[in-house]
Formats: sequence, C-alpha cells, structure tokens
Amino acid sequence: MFKRILLTGVTVLGFVAVVGHFTVQQAHAQAILQTAYVTLSDPRTGQTGVTQNFWFKAAQATLGSVIFQYCAYPSEVGAACTPSGASGAGTGALGSYYKATSTVPDNAFTGSWDAANTQWKVTSLYATESTSAGSPWRFQFTGMTNPSIAACVHATPANYSTGTCYVRIKAYPSTNYSGTPDTAIVSITVTQAVTVDARVDPVFTFTVTGVAGSGDTRNGTALSAITTTVTTVPFGSMTANQPKYAAHQLTVTTNTTAGYTISTQVTGNMTGTSYSKDIDPFIGVGANQTTAQSWTHPTGTVSGSDTGWLGVASDDTGITSPATNKFFSLNTTEFIVAKTVNSATARVTNVVYGIEVNAYQTADNYTTTLLYNALPTY
Repeated sequence: MFKRILLTGVTVLGFVAVVGHFTVQQAHAQAILQTAYVTLSDPRTGQTGVTQNFWFKAAQATLGSVIFQYCAYPSEVGAACTPSGASGAGTGALGSYYKATSTVPDNAFTGSWDAANTQWKVTSLYATESTSAGSPWRFQFTGMTNPSIAACVHATPANYSTGTCYVRIKAYPSTNYSGTPDTAIVSITVTQAVTVDARVDPVFTFTVTGVAGSGDTRNGTALSAITTTVTTVPFGSMTANQPKYAAHQLTVTTNTTAGYTISTQVTGNMTGTSYSKDIDPFIGVGANQTTAQSWTHPTGTVSGSDTGWLGVASDDTGITSPATNKFFSLNTTEFIVAKTVNSATARVTNVVYGIEVNAYQTADNYTTTLLYNALPTY
C-alpha cells in the first residue's frame, strides 16, 4: 500500500516538473501580425527601382529582427518557398523604418538581401527595440525589382494580365532570428502596363468678320466711316489727299502644335476699269513688307505711278516688326498679318487697310481682289 502511494506521489511530482519546464522555455506562442500589408511605388511587372513599404502591427513587447521572404505561393510559414523573382540587387536597400509609439534611433536597424532565399533580413543594432502589442511598424525597401507575372500566381487561362506573389513576414523578439516569431503573409500583385491610346484630330477655324468703322479704332488707327463685310472693303469715293482706313477682324481657334500663319495679298494692283491706271502698294519713304511706316501722302505726279497707295497694318504680336498706326506695303506677294508658334483659342487679330490718292490719280473706278491664306502647322 505504501509503495503504491509513493508511486502515485512520484507521478504527481513528475507532472508538476514538466509543467514548470514548459512555462520557463515557452514564454511566447506564435501569433499573427495584425493589419499587415505592403504598398508598391510602381506595380508593373518586372519594374525596377521600386520602393516597397511593409506595414504591420507588433504582437510582442520587443522586436529584434524581421525576415521578409518573397514567395510565389502563400504557403504556411516554414514550408518550402518557391522564389517569386523579386530582386534587391543593384540599388536595393533598407530605407526608412517607423514605429508609431516611440522614436526609433537613426540607423537602429540594418538590412541585408539574401538572394538565394529571395528575402530581406533586418536586424536591430541594439539589443531589441521596445514596443507594445498593437504598435504599427513600417519597413521600407528601395531599389527593388518586381517579380514577373509568370513567376507569380496568375489567372487561368493565363492571359498574363496580373500576377500575385506573397511575402512571408517573421518578426522575432531577438536580434539573431531565434525564438518563436510572430508571422504574417502579405500579397504583392503585379500588373501589365496598360497603354492608353487616343488620337486627337486637328481643329482649325478661321473667321473673317466685317468691322463698322465709324468711331472705331484698330491698331491705333482711327477708322473711317466704312463698314466692311466678309467679302468687301468698300472704300467708296476718294478725295485727293484724304486717306481712308477700313478693317477686318480675324479670329483663329486651333489645336496645332506648331501654330499657324495668316497672310493677305491682292491679285493685282487696284486698276481703273476705263483707263487702266493703277493704285500702287504703299511705300511712303521706304515702307515695304518688312518695314512699316506712318501713313504719308502719295508723292507721284504721273497718274498710276505712286499717285495712289494701298497699305496694310496688323496688331498681331507674332508678325515681323508690328507697329501701332503704321503700315506695310500691300501687293501681290503674301504678307503675314497673323502668326503664332503654338495652339490658340479664339485668338483675334485686327487688320487695317489704308488707301489714299492725290490730285494726279485718274478719275475712274478701281478694283482688285483681296485674298486671305490660312496655313496651320501640325
């Protein structure tokens, strides 16, 4: 009887000893890191120079080292890992790290890339980093190369639009990757670059608008009481040494990349219907199509030879030597009255025409045809 009781006591004592041993050695059971995820600065397949930010909430009171292992499948921690093709080669480096509950000293952690196992190994340079359960952590890796879609799990049939690989996170309380880690598995989804394609067709509208000249001023020139239309510039009856001025308003809207030019010219000098005398292009005392001058009276004394002048002015800032209330020659050569080197929305130019005859100009009806030429450049 005694012997049996003693044996029972030994059995009880042995049980207590086993329980005591378990309590001392297994201070922490494996837990799942909460709110774990990773962000990519660029999700394209095979993209280089990518910055990856890993976030998780700590489950232990200390953090000494962490492993981030890149795998093709979300296998359980500890199972074999098929490398995903993620690479930290080249400029791959541990970037910033962050703990919300306290300040982490500069260079508190160091990281190394283990290419053979496609994983980052990060460890504290201090004994451990104190934290608290539920504290958020971020570890950043720069210069990473994304895995290829083919190296990850992708849809069937394999259209290779996206692929998802996985990163196993193991957070250890010690600095030598020992002890029981808390774990998480996060996913990295890489995508094809999607080309967005569109073609914008050219747009160009050019409008000539008549101007009611009475009391109006364009380019600094007081207009005569002449109302122009889209198809006429009716100067009417001319009195010797009394210039007249009339205007057109030109409006352009375009999406050209290299702008446009608008030019004007006459098909020939204004010529009389009965006597074939003409009104010449304005020359003043040296005006031409590159040099403008203030209006002056015609100087000729033989009808048809500088006894009448026809000139043009523009307030467009893109033309050669624009000048307020000054006129260029208007002849059969194209003269640019509006010009820009980029696109324009409702850009308005005022073109003024001046005419004058002296007492030597033969009395007659004089006409010519005025042309506008619009030339956009795409």
